[in-house]
Amino acid sequence: MAKSAKAESVAQQTAVRLRRAFGAWLKLLGTEDVWDWVATQRNRRQVRSLLSRFKPPTTEDDEGLAGVLSGLSRSKYLVEAALTWADPCIGPGPTRTALARGEQWQLAIAWAGVECQIKAVLEIEDNGVKSAKIDEFVTACGLADQYVELAPPRRELKDLRRWLKAERRFDREAILVYLGPTAKHEEKGILCDWLVRGNSIKRWSDALRLAQQLRHKTAHGALSATKACTWGLRPAFRRLVIDLAVVTARVFEKMGEGQEMG
Repeated sequence: MAKSAKAESVAQQTAVRLRRAFGAWLKLLGTEDVWDWVATQRNRRQVRSLLSRFKPPTTEDDEGLAGVLSGLSRSKYLVEAALTWADPCIGPGPTRTALARGEQWQLAIAWAGVECQIKAVLEIEDNGVKSAKIDEFVTACGLADQYVELAPPRRELKDLRRWLKAERRFDREAILVYLGPTAKHEEKGILCDWLVRGNSIKRWSDALRLAQQLRHKTAHGALSATKACTWGLRPAFRRLVIDLAVVTARVFEKMGEGQEMG
């Protein structure tokens, strides 16, 4: 399943937006060396003002503040690398499964970047990002664009239909059991709501949650490339990479709005 010309155009436009937003942010900082911007009290005060558009930073030491800035920088490069990875393919190919596997890991890279960004601006030290923090992050972004619904996979696909109709196992949906050891609360989670119940994704925060869940299932080896194909998941993987890049760009845009530093 090849990318449509429209999807490629949207990805290219989003890449330009991300580079422009990050470039403007670097211009405000005046340097790519984050240590230069925590070297003096005046610089630290200005950086804190910038970061306070999301959440006033609590760290008091230079190293902690530099870590926040470094996390923001890493987020851009990870997301950009994923977004601009043309025709991702992992394994002998390009076969359908090798291309699907490439798209799965393309999303995993993009999520790694967004996770860096969320942890940086919200100063999260724990492993992973909890659902409530995703809500806080998206609210702080102030995304003006209404989220364009992401439809669930087509229910008529033979293999997906077979798994959706399978008997429940261990008091859970069979398809969720197949996707590996999972907590019972996932039956109320976004992946189940989208994949099993067939509900569209309608909010930015839910798009991030779905990206996070698909990344986890990929990275932990629970979701194979074959199932990504036969369950019709490939369009969602490609779309979510673009969504994550939009959010990443928006963070840098918001921190640069009405700011003059130097």
